[in-house]
Amino acid sequence: MNALISHCLSIYTHDTISLIINEMNVNEIKDWLTSRVIDVGWIIPPNEQYDVIPFYKDEMCLLIRDDHPLQLRSQIGITDLHNEPLILCKGEFDPPVYELFQRYDTSLNAAFDLHNVNAALRMVQEGLGTAIVSRISLSLSILPPNVRIRPLEPKPVRDIQLAVPLLANAPKAVKLFIQVAQELHTSKPLPTIFNR
Repeated sequence: MNALISHCLSIYTHDTISLIINEMNVNEIKDWLTSRVIDVGWIIPPNEQYDVIPFYKDEMCLLIRDDHPLQLRSQIGITDLHNEPLILCKGEFDPPVYELFQRYDTSLNAAFDLHNVNAALRMVQEGLGTAIVSRISLSLSILPPNVRIRPLEPKPVRDIQLAVPLLANAPKAVKLFIQVAQELHTSKPLPTIFNR
C-alpha cells in the first residue's frame, strides 16, 4: 500500500488532482462511492451497483493461543471449530466465514464481534477465544509471542475489488490510479507475516 501511495503521489503532481486517503469499513466506502464523495475504493462482494476490477484474493486464517488443544495441528478444519468461542472481525470479514460454517453444517459460536484486528490479537492472547481474520489485515500487525497462525481447511477467502461508480465515466486520474494499483500489485506481492 505504501508503494502505491508513494507512486501515485509522484504521478499526481498537478494542482487539480488530489490524492486523499481515508480508512473506513466496506459499507462506508460503498456509501461514499454512491454519494460520489470518493471516486474509487476497495470493496468486497456482494456488489451490484459499481463497476469493479478484481484485485486480490485475501485468505482467511485462524489465530490461536499456543496452549489451545488445536494449536498442534498444521491446519484446522471448519468442523474442528464447532461451538468453539470465535472472535470475528466485522467490516466484511465475516460473510465468507458464516457461509463456510453453514456449508459444513457447523455451529458458529461468535463470542465477540470486533472491528479491529489488533483487538482480536489481544483477546486471543488473553485466551478469550480463537479468531478468524484475513492475512492482509495481519500484515501490519505484530503477532504476540503466544499466538499462532493456522490455515483453515477449506481455505475461506474474500475477494477484494477496486470499485468505481462507472468506469467508463471515471476521470483519467482514477483510471491511472487503477492501472498503477494493478501494476504494483502484480509485480510485488502484498506483505505477509511469518508463521510461528
